[in-house]
Amino acid sequence: MAAKVLFALCLLLVFIAESQATKVNKFFNVMNYGATADGKTDNSAAFLKAWSDACNSNGKVAVMIPRGTYLLKQVIFNGPCKGWTIVRIEGDLIAPSDPYFATDKWINFRYVKNLIVSGRGRLDGQGSSAWQDCNKNHNCRPSLPIVSSFHK
Repeated sequence: MAAKVLFALCLLLVFIAESQATKVNKFFNVMNYGATADGKTDNSAAFLKAWSDACNSNGKVAVMIPRGTYLLKQVIFNGPCKGWTIVRIEGDLIAPSDPYFATDKWINFRYVKNLIVSGRGRLDGQGSSAWQDCNKNHNCRPSLPIVSSFHK
């Protein structure tokens, strides 16, 4: 019986610690920076502006990407950031469908410590559009972009 009580207390402490660890001081919703969730409008500038403001804020902050479909060209989220940064992806991020999308990495995080990327959203590099074109056109780009990367 004592072991069950001790186990329950340990679970409670873990739950309390985890809830405190995920407290966010400020949220930066990409929609407030001009993002449009229509799957056609390039949202790169809005995402980068939200990132910049979050990265330059103290404490634990979150960049919020709500449900919807967001077209993004190459984005580089540079650090260092002042505090913890959470990127919460609830929407679907799609790359341009052009098989000649001129980049080797699509979504990049560079020089960022204390970063959490989470959510139920989807990253769609649109690879199938390039694969179909490459089957017909042997002059297409030989390698497709890496969907996301974390550097240093």
